[in-house]
Amino acid sequence: MNNRPKVLTIVATFFFAMMLMLMPLPDWARPYRPEWIVLALIYWNITFPKKSRRGHCLDIRAMR
Repeated sequence: MNNRPKVLTIVATFFFAMMLMLMPLPDWARPYRPEWIVLALIYWNITFPKKSRRGHCLDIRAMR
């Protein structure tokens, strides 16, 4: 079985993370909102360190 991530899976993960960032929260919960995009990026960097480069960090940061 091939252990490489599919590009569609990675893109879907970041899309889902962006949707979670847009989801409204009550005022009391806003300070506790996690940075979903950063968490997804950390996950893919830990899971496949040779496939995801540090340049992606700058790309994701620029989107915010």
